[in-house]
Amino acid sequence: MKDLLFVILIVLLVIAVLYLYSNAYIVRITNNWGLAIGGLRPSCLKCVGKHTSQAIVLLQEAKLGYPNHAWIAIGHLAEAEAESMKEYPALAEKIREYREKIIAGDEKTNLEDILTEINKQ
Repeated sequence: MKDLLFVILIVLLVIAVLYLYSNAYIVRITNNWGLAIGGLRPSCLKCVGKHTSQAIVLLQEAKLGYPNHAWIAIGHLAEAEAESMKEYPALAEKIREYREKIIAGDEKTNLEDILTEINKQ
């Protein structure tokens, strides 16, 4: 019985992988998010603000004893950087510098500077 369940699981996994790499999936991503293979996604300052704000909250939680939250915050900053890269490359570079400082352990990084810059746009 266990062998049969294992085979079914493997078959379902193969079907899922094949579906994800099919043309239909790529077209759906391109249509929904405006992604092009090898290209940058369109910039969205609201999304940059959302990810930056989430990073701020998560970094505060990390200081309260949840160290894994710092890594989640770093992930949000990477998303904020990706969201700004196409139309706001200077902002993307600033976000990258802040993200690298946080990875290096700099606790004086003020991410609210990014929010201030977004509000100026």
